[in-house]
Amino acid sequence: MATLTRVQSIRERVDETLKTHRNEIVALLTRIEGKGKGILQHHHIIAEFEAISEEIRNKLAGGAFSEVLRSTQQLFCLHGLLLLCAQGLVSGSTSG
Repeated sequence: MATLTRVQSIRERVDETLKTHRNEIVALLTRIEGKGKGILQHHHIIAEFEAISEEIRNKLAGGAFSEVLRSTQQLFCLHGLLLLCAQGLVSGSTSG
C-alpha cells in the first residue's frame, strides 16, 4: 500500500535553499544591489542570474530560490533593500 507524504511548501523549500546556499544567494543579491538601478524587470533579473559564475548558477538552478527568481516580474532596489515582486495564479471559488 502506498503511503502519502507531505509536500514541502515553497516557503520551506526557500528556507532550505537559504540555509544551504546562503553565500551564493548573497553574492547574487549583492551583485544586483551593486548595479544601483531602482527597478529591474524580469529580463534584467534573469540576465543577472546568468551573469554569475557557472558554478554558483548550477548550485542555485535546482533550488526553490531559482523558481522564485523565474517567477519574479520586477525587483525594486531601495537603499539596500531588495523587494521581489512575483506574480502568480490563485485558483479557488468565491461566494457572493
